[in-house]
Amino acid sequence: GYAVFAYPRDGNGYVPEVQLELPQGWVKALPWVENPAGMEDLLYNPIYAGGLALQEQDSLLVAVPSSSAASGIGLDEYAEKARLLLSETENMLGGLELQEGQRLLIAALLVGEGEEMTEMYYPSTPFSLAVVLSAPSQFNLLSDSSIEATSRGMASIPLYKRLPVVKEALWLTQGSSWYLQDIIPFRAGIWGARATWDRFYHLYDVYRGARSRYSGSIALSGSEASQGADASAMLCCGGASASAVIDSELQEQQIANRDLASFLSDLASLDPDEPMTNDDIQEYLEVLTGMDWDPFFRDYIEGVEEIPASSFSSLIIVTPETSQQSAETPQGDTSTSGWILLG
Repeated sequence: GYAVFAYPRDGNGYVPEVQLELPQGWVKALPWVENPAGMEDLLYNPIYAGGLALQEQDSLLVAVPSSSAASGIGLDEYAEKARLLLSETENMLGGLELQEGQRLLIAALLVGEGEEMTEMYYPSTPFSLAVVLSAPSQFNLLSDSSIEATSRGMASIPLYKRLPVVKEALWLTQGSSWYLQDIIPFRAGIWGARATWDRFYHLYDVYRGARSRYSGSIALSGSEASQGADASAMLCCGGASASAVIDSELQEQQIANRDLASFLSDLASLDPDEPMTNDDIQEYLEVLTGMDWDPFFRDYIEGVEEIPASSFSSLIIVTPETSQQSAETPQGDTSTSGWILLG
């Protein structure tokens, strides 16, 4: 259904009360325990109600339709993995700063039939306290695509909140969330290095396909992503590939253990008065690394050249504590399987 909320003329300090009258058998899933802390909580988050199966896990509330297979298969296990993902996301990008009475809502929204989540490389404006999974009726909550979507949704919340950028620089925030969707589960111990590389390789292949068809740049795709599938894939997957380049270079430079996540946190801590531009991002990268980043931005961000696989040659996801088994070099027929070096 639909609801219309009237925003008070002076909404500062106004604490709304939400009362829902639900049909028999319906339950509600909200990102707050009693009432929203303010009008922003109410207007920038979903109100989810219906025949739902709920699972609480610390500061998380997971809600899936009771008619879906996910309501009875793996809900407890998924909630525990979501807790681990949230903990690692906050370690990497900063906490969500939940206030008393707030929680992160993960809501599964059923779209169509089938078992596999449809690949939709589309930019999104995240809710402030919720992650919504668009999934078919028989989807598996524990699938790789579900874990990715959860990680991506969690990462997008602090990035959107703390790192405002102009449209030409959306590739950094959108791309980082798509890149980190595979790093976060690895660092949370949910899957190993090989799965991480396989999933990232897939994003890179999607980017290469979009690059061959889309005439615009990664920067331009920030304005055109809503107009076509290739522009959307360029922003999300091209942005992920560009973010991987930054991660690789920062790791190679070995500057105070900097990586992409710490770089994003550093940018956010600058607290600029205006949304950041590509010039701002380039300037900070050059100050941090002492390198000339003009070719990268000129050719791959503002230009239309394809980011080569060699740009990731220093990329490392294996931490010193990682087991030797997890650090094995991926094998297989993936077109990019030979160009990642683990250390």
